[in-house]
Amino acid sequence: MVNLHKTWQNVVVALLVNSTNEVLITQRGLKKTYATMWEFPGGKVEQNEKFHQALKRELKEELGLGVKIANYIGPYIGNNNILHVYQVTNWQGEASCCEDQLDLAWVKVKDLKKAQFPMTNHILIDSLIHNRRPAACPRDLV
Repeated sequence: MVNLHKTWQNVVVALLVNSTNEVLITQRGLKKTYATMWEFPGGKVEQNEKFHQALKRELKEELGLGVKIANYIGPYIGNNNILHVYQVTNWQGEASCCEDQLDLAWVKVKDLKKAQFPMTNHILIDSLIHNRRPAACPRDLV
C-alpha cells in the first residue's frame, strides 16, 4: 500500500540508448550512498524545476551531454522517490565521468542484471528486460 502522507522526492532517470541498442550506466563514487554500485544517470529535481529541465541539467552536470530528444516513459515509485524515467536517443557530446562517478559503461539490456544496482533500479531493469513500461505510480503523487 502506498503511503500518501510520506514525503516523496522527485528524481529524473535517463535511459540513454545508443545506435547499437546499448544503455548507459554509471558507477557511483566511493563517497556516495551505495558506493561502487551502478545506476542510470539522473538526479533529484530541484524546487520549481520541471522534470525535463532537471533531466537536461543532470545529464550536463554528470556526463557533459546536451539532451536533444527525450521521450517521457513515465513515473514509478522506488523507496522514498518517484522516478521520472526518460528515454534519450539523441544527445550532443560524448559521455564522460564526473568527479562523483568511478566509471561508465554501455551495456546491452539483457546484461543489466550482471551489474550491481541499488534495489530501487530493479523494477526498471526488469521492465526493460521484459520490454514493458515500469508500473506507474498513483496520479496524485506525480
